[in-house]
Amino acid sequence: MNATINNAKNARQYTVFVSHASADSNTAAEFVDAIERKGLTAWIAPRDISPGREYAEEIIKGIDQSKCFVLLVSEASNLSSHVRREVERAASKSKPIYPVRIEDVPPSPKLEYFISMHQSLDALDGVLTTHAERIAAAIASDEEWVDNRVLTRRRRWRIGAGLSSVLLAVAIFVSVVFAPDMRTLFMNDRERAVAELAKRGSSLTSEDVARAMASANVVDLNLFLEAGIGVGALTDGFIQAGRSFFDRSQGNQEAIRWFKDAIAAGVDPNLTVESEHYVREGLISSAFASGNTAAILALLEAGASPHTYQDLHLSPYAIPRILFPYTYALSNDHWSEDQQAEVARGLAAAGAALVPPEEDAFSFEYHHIEQYKQLVEASERLNLSSAILPAGCAARSSTSICEKATAETSKDWCALAEKMPEYIVPGDSYDHRMTGFTIHQLLTVSQGKGYFLTTTPQGWDGGYALLEVAANEQDWSIYRYMSPGAGLGHCKPFINQEDYRPDDCWRRFSMRWEPDRSVVRLSDYYDYTALACSQDSTSDG
Repeated sequence: MNATINNAKNARQYTVFVSHASADSNTAAEFVDAIERKGLTAWIAPRDISPGREYAEEIIKGIDQSKCFVLLVSEASNLSSHVRREVERAASKSKPIYPVRIEDVPPSPKLEYFISMHQSLDALDGVLTTHAERIAAAIASDEEWVDNRVLTRRRRWRIGAGLSSVLLAVAIFVSVVFAPDMRTLFMNDRERAVAELAKRGSSLTSEDVARAMASANVVDLNLFLEAGIGVGALTDGFIQAGRSFFDRSQGNQEAIRWFKDAIAAGVDPNLTVESEHYVREGLISSAFASGNTAAILALLEAGASPHTYQDLHLSPYAIPRILFPYTYALSNDHWSEDQQAEVARGLAAAGAALVPPEEDAFSFEYHHIEQYKQLVEASERLNLSSAILPAGCAARSSTSICEKATAETSKDWCALAEKMPEYIVPGDSYDHRMTGFTIHQLLTVSQGKGYFLTTTPQGWDGGYALLEVAANEQDWSIYRYMSPGAGLGHCKPFINQEDYRPDDCWRRFSMRWEPDRSVVRLSDYYDYTALACSQDSTSDG
């Protein structure tokens, strides 16, 4: 009989429950070994978890069947939700709690609330065996420690029989009425968030997170992150409801804080979404469309390209954000001057820039000339010294955009930017609609393709243009805002003007670069000479 009583596992009775963070498991095992050599029985996880039983259920039994509770206080236990719930359980069961500091940190406020009546013992040298005899003696004599020398009788509430009966009745009522809520007591933070979302009628789906985003419901949105919603579902949520979120989160600091957390959780700041004006464009365009300056700045700070991707093909809008991002900050009549300046400086810090028009571009698109003039004035007024770049290869000296793209993909976009030719000039035979162009800086990388700013200097359709370069480096497409041409397609209508199709829009030419021959071939027929950065465009063609 005595052997059975002394065997804690058989009797299911223990002297002490040892609560510890998993990071302190070695120290906890050392402590248990020491006090058990002093004749006490200890319950500790995971050693005393019965095979096949629920972990939380076994923890509850372990605490209930132990005479007292020892808490090993450390930085890890302060942060552990499991430890906090164990302490809450011990306090609710009026178990004597013995805090033992194994690191030089105070108990967290959440733990201190339950153990404030108990003075802690410091065991900061990391060797608990030297304290085991004193701890064992204190537990066995029903005492608690106050300092290194003095022991006092444990404070304990004495409840009369009548009051005990009342409390028992209250406890029964609470257990019946609030039993479902009690099940969350021993859940971890993620499980608790999932359960709370379920109570609110939501699960970890893109549809549900999109619904919360559409109304900027910060409570639910935070629960989604706490519940560990996948990056894929978050991304789909922004695709479905990004614009609505930016509309609803105007001036809502909590919503913007959640937005930053969502980006930190893995949402790509260069994510592309469907667009009214373009087939697809970058998420930051939706933030601009909403006029949400806080969201714009958050995206730029997180690495969104200031020259955000836009599908220009056959779009009639002459001033796309991918080429002229400053225009959408400096011309926003709904923003104050301070807001305009703040966004403009954010764009500059992220690498947004424009080169001057070609000197001999006698017919440079007047829309584009206006954007350049506006930016020159703003750069002087707001001291945006980086907003105007020198032309050609000199514009590629800033590497922040290519470095970010290289870090996020498997391709070295900085190396490509360095070796790209500077001038593409026509030979004796060329397509009159493509009279050559100059290649400037890398603007952005999206969906495995790099986009460079170019200028087309000659002819009636001169202006800024966009060069798309595939990851294989040889397949190119150049987009120019120009008048109609055979085989180049019909322009898309403006929004809300479905019956009218303009003549001018962004038209595409497909080309192929053959670097070994220093040639760019257009339409498998015309050869243009590709001049490197060290070559003069006036020396050929």
